[in-house]
Amino acid sequence: MNRVDYGFAILAIFFKCGYNANVDAFNTLINGYILQENTAEAVTLFLRLTKDGDIIPDEVTYGTIIKGLCKLGNTTMAVELVRSMQKSHCMPDVVIYSTIIDSLCKDGNVDDALGLLSEMRESDVMPDVVTYNSVIDGLCKFGRQMDATRMLSDMVEKNISPDVITYSMLVDAFCKEGKTTEAEGVLAIMIRRGEEPNVVTHNALMDGYCLQGHMDKAKLVFNSIVDKGLEPDIHSYSILVNGYCKRKNIDEAFHLFREMACKGLKPNTVTYSTLLQCLFTLGKCNVADSLFHKMLRRGPKPDIVTYSILLDGFFKNHEVVKAVEVFRSMQNHEVVKAVEVFRSMQECGITPNIAVYSILINGMCKAGKIEDARNVFSSISAKGLKSNVKTYTALIGGLCKEALLDEAEELLLQMEGDGCPPNDVTYNIVVWAFLKRGDKHKVMILLQEMINRNFSLDSSTMATLFHDSDYLKMIQNLVSRDGKTKS
Repeated sequence: MNRVDYGFAILAIFFKCGYNANVDAFNTLINGYILQENTAEAVTLFLRLTKDGDIIPDEVTYGTIIKGLCKLGNTTMAVELVRSMQKSHCMPDVVIYSTIIDSLCKDGNVDDALGLLSEMRESDVMPDVVTYNSVIDGLCKFGRQMDATRMLSDMVEKNISPDVITYSMLVDAFCKEGKTTEAEGVLAIMIRRGEEPNVVTHNALMDGYCLQGHMDKAKLVFNSIVDKGLEPDIHSYSILVNGYCKRKNIDEAFHLFREMACKGLKPNTVTYSTLLQCLFTLGKCNVADSLFHKMLRRGPKPDIVTYSILLDGFFKNHEVVKAVEVFRSMQNHEVVKAVEVFRSMQECGITPNIAVYSILINGMCKAGKIEDARNVFSSISAKGLKSNVKTYTALIGGLCKEALLDEAEELLLQMEGDGCPPNDVTYNIVVWAFLKRGDKHKVMILLQEMINRNFSLDSSTMATLFHDSDYLKMIQNLVSRDGKTKS
């Protein structure tokens, strides 16, 4: 049921009936808090019970609390609890040590993990394959492959059999360093010791060959997966697609892309982004555009990398209109991503045009990020660009949405001074805002200005005005002057 509150209620009944709860009952409650990811409450309960002497914690109590602390990355307190265990003659077991060692490695404190590993041995607690795998993984992630290999030898000497995870981590680490020969050596040891490589192991070796441009070797590894009765996964295909794309072999990459669909595998964002990058490099913008729209129809959802590739590719291939279309589609649904892509464009030396700035400001205003929109608007002139009617109207719309009408009106006047006269869309936005405020005097002034400029009202503004007799005469003038209203 995962309801700790019910547990406490039942415990209260026990106490009322004169029963004393034992450590097992409290262990269950503490574990309930951990399962609910409420480690703080679990620690509070643990400290209160131990301080009051209500219970004497056992290995399960300490282990549960330590597991929760390590999940939060609080290895300092976890180690302190180990010291408390030792003082109370409740010795930590291999699971407790392994939990902390794994957490230390994940936090990048590999040397501390190695120190705790030595302490285990000195305390006659023998590390198991899980302990070693945590340390080997930590060493590999920090480029200490040789130390990881020595750890593998240490395992074997102590009659602890490495598993497929152990070997796969080492193969992957060597391949990422470009040391495929060493990776092959690890694979040979693995097979010699009777451990069969799995898809993850093969993927790691394939990736290593692709990174070095050895596509023939990579394809042989891929084929061997099938020959051994294993099924290549999405990662297997993505690795090969990436390898062929880096060699600009788009035909082979697309062959694999289509094969994925035939196998019932759905290409992920990485696969699509890789293909798009290659297509733009080859100048195949139309194919890239078609692939992107297929991605939008079928999924997965494009991420920041995908959008960055699209904008960069279209701009560099002088397809400005398509780049602007992509950016517009982003701001309609992904304002945060649009801002990130906008910044990455600038960092890459790509100068956004005024259309992109206008879209970004409009998206920010719709998302209620008016201060950000102001800042972007203010930066436009420094970029050597000139705001157009869409840029001004976007910001005016945002100001009106936030009821900052005085500032919106000032910007309306500024447009004229900057040689960018407002259009009927701009006026309709401002009129609607003053209508909402109930400022009839200002509405009448703006309506007169619209008549003078031969602008027409949109249908929603017109409908609102029709409900007030004070505006009817002005509306009649507008209608008779323009002959129709925009809808």
